[in-house]
Amino acid sequence: MPRPEDLPARERRLLEEIAAFYGGRAPNVFLALAREGRRLRAAWDYARGVLPDRHLSRKVKTMLGLAASVVARSPYGIHFHRRELLWLGCGEEGLLEVLSIVQLFEAITRVADLLLMPPEIENADMPQAGRAP
Repeated sequence: MPRPEDLPARERRLLEEIAAFYGGRAPNVFLALAREGRRLRAAWDYARGVLPDRHLSRKVKTMLGLAASVVARSPYGIHFHRRELLWLGCGEEGLLEVLSIVQLFEAITRVADLLLMPPEIENADMPQAGRAP
C-alpha cells in the first residue's frame, strides 16, 4: 500500500477527506486504490453518495454492512464495520444486538430453505419502484 506522502497532492487531499469522514483514518481499501486516482475518486464518490443519512441513518447502514460482512465471513469487513460502529457510538451492546439479529435471520432462513418453503410475499404482491403501494 502506498504511503500518503508518496502520492500526488490530489490523491492526498482526497484521502484526508475520506479520513475525516471515517473518524481520522482512511480505510485500507481506499489506501489500496490511492495509486489509481480515478478509481479512488469513483469509490469515494459512491460511498459518499450512499452513506449519508436519508431514509436510513449512517449507523443503520453500517450495521447492515457489518451484517453482510458476518454472513460473507469477511474478516476485513467485520473489523472495518465494527470499528466504524464503535466510532459512531454504537457500543459493544449494540454490536452484540446486530450479531444476534444476523444469527436469528440466518437460522430462520436456513430452516425455511431446508423445508423448501415458499416466500411470504410473491413478486406480484410487491409494489413497483416509484409507485405508491
